[in-house]
Amino acid sequence: MPYNIFYNLTYKRFIMRTLFWTFKGGQGKTTLAVSYALYSDSYFITNDTESGTLDIYGGLFSSDKMESLGRGEDLVLRERNEVYDLGGWSDSLAEKVASNCEICVIPVSFNSISEITPSIKAINSLSIYNKSIVLVINNTDKKEAVEAKKYFEKEYPKIKVFIVNKSKYIHRLANENKTVFEIAEQNGLTRYNTKQLRNQLTTLFDYIKNYDN
Repeated sequence: MPYNIFYNLTYKRFIMRTLFWTFKGGQGKTTLAVSYALYSDSYFITNDTESGTLDIYGGLFSSDKMESLGRGEDLVLRERNEVYDLGGWSDSLAEKVASNCEICVIPVSFNSISEITPSIKAINSLSIYNKSIVLVINNTDKKEAVEAKKYFEKEYPKIKVFIVNKSKYIHRLANENKTVFEIAEQNGLTRYNTKQLRNQLTTLFDYIKNYDN
């Protein structure tokens, strides 16, 4: 078990820090990070402010559970469940967060062979600081997702690879501030249409939430 998991004797639970990170934009990183933060009732921390993350998703969190980190700003580690949504590798922030997280999640939107190189670069860069890495084939057509999963499992046998299917319901988190799980409760049709997606997200999120290296 990683040395930096704090055990809280009062509440009898582990304190988890989770990093969602990519080199390249458009991989679905923030959507997954926000969804998981809500699922796990964690604090959400981002440096991806230029993309409007705070404005788009601010309504989903209470004011004290969503924070931004500016360039060069010192990271203060707190004894609480935290989800970090970091874009790029512009300074020491990502390095410090990666070094102090229990698990790191790299989303990959695999639409062509050109996606492989930045994904490999992300894995190799992150593994210097933390080898507890999860790869998520995200927002990808089913056939390509299966092929990508096979490729990464062969190249990185120690890394767990998940698939989250491409779905119009994912985008409603940003457009309507509703998670897939909330959308499913609207009626029987949405519950049926989101069943596989919800199962995929639940499997992924529970794995992260209960991760024990």
